[in-house]
Amino acid sequence: MRCTPKLWSLGWATAPLPIQNLKQGSGFVFGGCFVTKEDWAAGSVSRGGSIESRFQGEERAMKHYYALFSGGVDSALAVLKIIRREKDIRISPLFFDYGQKAAKKEEEAVTKLIPLLRDFGGQNNIILEDYRKYEIGGTDLFKWSESSILKGREDSGDTDLENRNMILIGAAISIIMSDRKREKTRSKRRGLIVGFKNEHYDTTRRFALGLNQIIGQQDFSIEIITPLVENDRKRSWRSLAEEIHSIEGADALLSYAWSCYYPTSEGSTCTECGPCKSRKKLSDELGIRTRMKQ
Repeated sequence: MRCTPKLWSLGWATAPLPIQNLKQGSGFVFGGCFVTKEDWAAGSVSRGGSIESRFQGEERAMKHYYALFSGGVDSALAVLKIIRREKDIRISPLFFDYGQKAAKKEEEAVTKLIPLLRDFGGQNNIILEDYRKYEIGGTDLFKWSESSILKGREDSGDTDLENRNMILIGAAISIIMSDRKREKTRSKRRGLIVGFKNEHYDTTRRFALGLNQIIGQQDFSIEIITPLVENDRKRSWRSLAEEIHSIEGADALLSYAWSCYYPTSEGSTCTECGPCKSRKKLSDELGIRTRMKQ
């Protein structure tokens, strides 16, 4: 355990949890000390008491947010907005493989985006955990759908996967409830971050408000959070580009994110599907904003 007085005021940040998942010799900054897995296991003591007791005490006081994290620009920007505006929070990104053709490329994007997003945490006491992957496509969850974004379906152009967001949110809530039951000593203030932009019926602010009303009636203490929409109007590509440009370094999100339903055998985007065209619109707007800024 290495302690640096200069770091004492920074507290601790970006610690991957649970602690048992840390690799041998790796660790995190806490209370001005670099704490390793071995320090934790040995019960080493830092200022103000044991690391474990202080760590758990801090964690209980934190809000715990989860995020539907697909590896796309929307989910990444939604998490980034929360990281910048909140303090003392822990975020657990959830990645779902539901049988989509782009699952591998999406997961690759997730692994690149999380380290980038951690850099925006600053001194806000933000813990952005490593992502959790859940495979739910193997249960034939969408066997009734003819959507061409699923493996084994022809590229018919039918990209509408009915009730996808409702099912993924339901799966996420189940995970959150399971965590809360298992982690009795940790914070019960939970939220689920989603990258809704008021584009479709199940990506609107009203849809999220309706879900929150149902969830509230069940006293689950979970809130669906929609950082990208504050009213019922659809977000324009120009407004998204302006928001990304307003955050120094956020342009890199577009470089790492994946937005394509039909990756080619070479691992490239198809350039023709809806997400590809949306990405091009956003890229064009970002280019316009960049020239205006210069």
